[in-house]
Amino acid sequence: MISFHPTITYQTYREALAAPYTPRALARAFRMMFPNHTSILTDSGRSALALIIETLKLRGTRLALPAFLCNVLLPVLRHYDITPVFIDIDPKTFEPAPESYADDFLARVDAVLLVATYGNTIPRASRAKIRNAGKITIEDYAHVALPREPVTTIHGHARYYSLPKTLSVPDGGLAIFHKDVAPPNLPPHTKTPEFFKNCLKLFNPFTTLVAHLKSLREARQTTPVWKRIEEPSIITKRLLYYFLYENPPAEGRRYCYPFIVLNPDSAQQLLLENGIAAERLWLDPIGLFRTYGAYPNTERAAVSVICAPGWHIHTKEKEKTYLALLKNILTGQLTHFGDERKR
Repeated sequence: MISFHPTITYQTYREALAAPYTPRALARAFRMMFPNHTSILTDSGRSALALIIETLKLRGTRLALPAFLCNVLLPVLRHYDITPVFIDIDPKTFEPAPESYADDFLARVDAVLLVATYGNTIPRASRAKIRNAGKITIEDYAHVALPREPVTTIHGHARYYSLPKTLSVPDGGLAIFHKDVAPPNLPPHTKTPEFFKNCLKLFNPFTTLVAHLKSLREARQTTPVWKRIEEPSIITKRLLYYFLYENPPAEGRRYCYPFIVLNPDSAQQLLLENGIAAERLWLDPIGLFRTYGAYPNTERAAVSVICAPGWHIHTKEKEKTYLALLKNILTGQLTHFGDERKR
């Protein structure tokens, strides 16, 4: 079974926890990865966004962001009294089109969240318009793997990653700032039932069971929760050290591959029968909590997109073979293969 989230073998897990981890060595790894920036580990991507909001003093501001986005960000925005200004997406890219960032629109917001949806590249034209308007820019790289080569410059004022989406770790987020930002002292990680569940998801037998259980029940809209910014767990820190030093991931790792299909539930079941645990991202996008009808492209994407896992693909050749397999399995269901821009 190919799980949706990255898994790890028990042997590798034991080796990782036994590796000679030190906080200083892990910090050095991120300094090498982002040499001209300050990198701060948190317990989740949401917490990394919250840390960015606090650092850039965005409480009470108006933030432009795509309507097609995970609703787990809502409690973070509410906590900081941020007014979200949603933008509908281009149905071919799942991201707002550059023309969405017109001068009159940007005049109504204080900051913009640019999202690398499904790991795609954020359009340069969008960046340029926002930069020319002098707006604060946050880059959502939750669906993007950590870089394998040093990143000397980030385009926005800050960037964040969600580590469990592309690495076999139970939790963890990463906030990236420019060099002059001093790292704060974060509270220690709190162990919760959710954390222990995420630990179990590191191993394939458990994720296989979860995938089958999900296929037996209807997806329900849930109210997302968020508590506070914390450090990541020590398990995550040790696994990160192992992945970055002892066994670094190969090039080309991708969170997922989106497909537009006739019936997402049937397509998800079909992939599951072929050993691939796909998911629907997202059934309840963030913008739809406000009003229906205002974001037609987002609404159509929510009822027609299914995502196949991509974290296990390491080379372009394997990607080509895997995509051919997916398209073959989905024969009769597939109407469009996601965003086919050059990645």
